[in-house]
Amino acid sequence: MIGAAVLILTGVQLLCLGLVCEILSRTYYESQKKPIYAARVIKSHEPQSTLALE
Repeated sequence: MIGAAVLILTGVQLLCLGLVCEILSRTYYESQKKPIYAARVIKSHEPQSTLALE
């Protein structure tokens, strides 16, 4: 019985820790005034036809 309570409380603590870390990381990236990620190459998304229409 006590073991189940310990596991539930541990899960709640880990969930709260994850939420705090998420808020901290978002605040950090927002304070840097930079995007979270940078793309090296932007590829075009135009469809390429393989059928010859003659």
